[in-house]
Amino acid sequence: MFKSVIVGLTLMAGFAVADSALALGGDGKSAASFNVSIAGVRAGKMDISSNVSGSSYSADINMRATGLVAAVATYKFKASAKGTMSGADSYRPSRYKENSDTGSRKNNVIITYSGGVPKPNKTAAAPSLPGSGQKGTVDPLTAAFALFRDRSKSNLCKTNLTIYDGKRRTSIRMRPGKISGTSATCTGTFKRLGGFSKKKMAEGTSFPISVTYSVKSGVYKVKSLTIKSVRGRATFTRR
Repeated sequence: MFKSVIVGLTLMAGFAVADSALALGGDGKSAASFNVSIAGVRAGKMDISSNVSGSSYSADINMRATGLVAAVATYKFKASAKGTMSGADSYRPSRYKENSDTGSRKNNVIITYSGGVPKPNKTAAAPSLPGSGQKGTVDPLTAAFALFRDRSKSNLCKTNLTIYDGKRRTSIRMRPGKISGTSATCTGTFKRLGGFSKKKMAEGTSFPISVTYSVKSGVYKVKSLTIKSVRGRATFTRR
């Protein structure tokens, strides 16, 4: 479920983030921790960390169900990614690794990239899409890193990425938002583009996203992120 919000948003879930000594996504090592809620119910936790050196980045994510949800449902999602970037929102991943367990399905995926073309370690049956047609896409964790990283005022609301997770193609498009005093809000859309079953596509293909930032010393940090999914409203709220 959580991966679906993150790339279905597949990116489709919710968070709360602890400040780190360095801005998340800034040069050097940084980390943040998020609480997850779905439809107002506390559901899990996510830890995300990054290491940036010049144009190179690496990121790790660990999401899992907690509390009452963990007592009745299994959800674990761990992933790592690395690559290079230029500017605020141009990414070229070189490797992605995922290990997840939803209780009903376990998934272990490794994607390497050659000339911008993703090469999953295994081929999935249709309607899943082959990597050969996904040049220029980024992996789910790179997309999450881009969406949740701290930003300057000039780089707000500019995330525009197409994502491929080894099976499905999705996108995130953020639009210019409202900046007022010590806060800012960006809105956007997550879309399912291909590789989904007819049933999934019939459930919906376009889901609104809203990201609210707080600002301190010129750095805009994600305060909350909300996405409407087929499972209800998912909210990411910074601690």
